[in-house]
This record gives sequence, structure tokens and C-alpha cells, in this order.
Amino acid sequence: MGFLKSVLPPGTSLLPLLLIVLYVVALCFSWANYGAYFRLHLDLYGKGFVAAYLAFCIIGTLVYALVSSVLWLRGAVYASRSSREAQYIITGVSALFFSKDLPLFVLESTALTRHGWRDGFQGFCFIVQLCFFLLPFIVTWLTGVWFATSFVERQWGDGAVRARVTLDEALAQPAPSPPPPLMLRETPQGPGKGLSFLAQASDPRQASSASEHGLSGESQEYRRGPGGLI
Repeated sequence: MGFLKSVLPPGTSLLPLLLIVLYVVALCFSWANYGAYFRLHLDLYGKGFVAAYLAFCIIGTLVYALVSSVLWLRGAVYASRSSREAQYIITGVSALFFSKDLPLFVLESTALTRHGWRDGFQGFCFIVQLCFFLLPFIVTWLTGVWFATSFVERQWGDGAVRARVTLDEALAQPAPSPPPPLMLRETPQGPGKGLSFLAQASDPRQASSASEHGLSGESQEYRRGPGGLI
């Protein structure tokens, strides 16, 4: 383990690399089982069964080479967080589970159930396939349970209920009252001049200054006589 860490770049995770190596071994056993056993017993298992086994071997190899190994290598070298690395690992394992492990396990179980344990190499390959079926099944099942639980919690959990209650309380509160309308006052500006309107704002300082200005203007106009003298 220390030798591997010294050879690999710093920060490299070992679990994705281990999965890459293990699934290479699993694919080798699947291809060997097809070439050394099922292909030689076409009359016993039928051409359809053997063709299906070959098809899932090809599909599993393509998924491993194009999807799972790429995700695992990215998770081992370039993932900056452990959560991101776990996502890469789970996605790669689930992809191989549905494309190779599950179909090949069903086919080999069917062959073993119908025709029995006929060859030692076939039995050994079945045990290997069983191991590679159980591990991805557990990982995929736990991932599905976790996603289902998270969905239920988001929709009907305590957090969702509190969010709905908060929203209902916010909607139940009365709307804020609108500001009072601007008051218009008619003030005389002098003889022979038209009427003007003073817009008085709601600010008390503006209202007081405007009223003082109006009172001082009115007092000066009333104190002036017709000739413009006091």
C-alpha cells in the first residue's frame, strides 16, 4: 500500500483504481466462461442462450471501457471532494450492475438451475459472478434507498412542513397600508395672480417649512397696501 502511494500522484484515491483492476478480472472470467464453456455447449444451452451471454459480455465490456473506468479514474485523480468521488464510484458500479452483472448472473443461474453443475470451471466462474453481483447490488440498493429517503424528506418531512407553515403565515399577514395621499392647499400669491398649488409631503419637516413659508408670505401680502407700501 505504501509502495502504491509512493508511485501514484499525490492525492490519488485507491478505491477507484482497485475497482478498475477488479472489474478487469471479472470481465476476463466472463469472456473465458463464454469461450471455454458456453460456446462449446451450444446443443445443451441453445444458440439463443449463448448469444445472449455473448451480447451481455460485449455490452459490459463497452460500458466498462467507455463509462465506468472513465468515471473511476476521474474520481481517483481529479475529484476534489470525497462526496464527488463517491458519486463517480456509485455511478460506475451501477452502470456495470445493470449492463453486465445482473444479466450474466441471471443467465448463469438459469444454466445452473436447468442443467446442474456440469464443469468445475463453470462453477468457479459462477461463484465469481455471484460475488460481483452481490457487491454492486448492495451499493445500488443502498443508493436507491438513500435517494428515495431524501425525496420523501424534501416533500413531506419536517423541513418541508415548516417551510409550508412559514409560507402560510406570511400569506396570512395583512398587506401593509399604502402611504397617505399628498395634500394640496390653495394659497393666494397676490392680487392679479392666479392660484397655485403647493404639494405638501408627508415629512413633518417639509410640512412645517412649507407652512412657515406660506404664513410669512401671507402676512407680508396683507401688510402691504394698494400702493405697495406697508
